[in-house]
Amino acid sequence: MLSLWALLLALQDFYSLTVSSYLLCFGSFFFLLQNLFKIQNHFVDWPFILLFLISLAIFTSFKFLGLGDVIYLGFLFFILGFYDTLYIIMIGSSCAGIYHLFAQEKKIAFIPFLSFGLFLLLIYQESSLY
Repeated sequence: MLSLWALLLALQDFYSLTVSSYLLCFGSFFFLLQNLFKIQNHFVDWPFILLFLISLAIFTSFKFLGLGDVIYLGFLFFILGFYDTLYIIMIGSSCAGIYHLFAQEKKIAFIPFLSFGLFLLLIYQESSLY
């Protein structure tokens, strides 16, 4: 379900450079409620998460990121934890940087690259279980 939600957001962001606030918020709250016990495991990380989200909000004010990107990342922080989300950001930023070099576009959608990082992380976690 998380992969499907991320794919829908990624497709919408890729084609229109916007995401539906209903899809973003409904999916986010659904996964937060579904993972309520995991969120309690991340209480130690909350100061880091809040500090990182504040710094991302500053990037939004300078138009480096969109608000949808920050909300998407915020919910990933609370669902997956601080370190897993940092891996997603690292993968997504690296792929977006490479894409930006070749595409020569002024603005690019970032959620598709974050979703790609999420897919890779989920595949890695699934394969490490076996």
